[in-house]
Amino acid sequence: MIFSKILEFIFGRRRDDYGPSGWVSDSGSVDNNSSKKSTPKNDIDTLCNTVANGEYIANLRIGRSWILPQLLEMGGVRKGHLRFDIDMYENAVRNMPYSKQCDILMHNLEVLSSIEDKDPEGYEARARWWTKDVVKALYSSFLDASKKKIQNQKVYTNCTGGDYVSVKKWGTMYFVKTPNPNSKWNAENSDTIDSCFERMNAVLDELATADNYWDIYNVVLPLRLPVIFSYGNYYTTPEQFVSAFAGDGAYSAMRTLVKFWNLTYEDAYGRMMSREECLADIETKAEQFKGDGMKLMRYCVEKFLVNPNVLRKLFA
Repeated sequence: MIFSKILEFIFGRRRDDYGPSGWVSDSGSVDNNSSKKSTPKNDIDTLCNTVANGEYIANLRIGRSWILPQLLEMGGVRKGHLRFDIDMYENAVRNMPYSKQCDILMHNLEVLSSIEDKDPEGYEARARWWTKDVVKALYSSFLDASKKKIQNQKVYTNCTGGDYVSVKKWGTMYFVKTPNPNSKWNAENSDTIDSCFERMNAVLDELATADNYWDIYNVVLPLRLPVIFSYGNYYTTPEQFVSAFAGDGAYSAMRTLVKFWNLTYEDAYGRMMSREECLADIETKAEQFKGDGMKLMRYCVEKFLVNPNVLRKLFA
């Protein structure tokens, strides 16, 4: 029973854990639905956590295998259509809603802030893509979209404080200019468009001085707040996000194909490499292309996804 419980703990939930290496449950323990009480629940939980968080499981690199099917789906691959369209994939990333981009970024920042000491290899692999430059680029795009959206709102004139715009999703009104001093509105109980954006711009200054992922995560926490705000055509996905998402995805997908599907590929001279040689090559290429994740994605397509036999095996 204990062994089956361990397997359930390790493989029974689909989640993105600490990164390429670790695994931990949502609550830090496991459920025990068995009616048998031959072993105390606390002892089983302790054993499960010991095994799941140990070096053996970490070395299996099981945590992010779900990325491969997501990548294939975004590239239009499905049973009966075994062809990966890289342009379709890139468009899917660029057209991803801001709210989803925000969630992905914040999740990676949270993970990185948790694993630096626990999983150095996983930390290095993920930090290669999700850098401070990506955070700054995404926040800047969010800031630009917010400015355009607010500046294009209808101006209302029915307030004693002066003309204002109303951002209903934020539950806030912003005066176009400093409120009328003869009204009840002032700097303490109201806001202007300019002062709103001054505070938002200040986040970029804070990011410049943040020197670890935990600080970065907390600086950009406000990104989570306006996700229900509809930006329409005002928001543009930054190139840095496309690069990070594609590079991280290609890196994880290639490792999954080699480590769990036992697939290998040829080197530049046409020689079929071994499993270990392929894994080393993936690391080399990931480091080489860390500034342009779409290059690693194209490499992934070249080595694996243009081969119909590879896709046929995955969908067999």
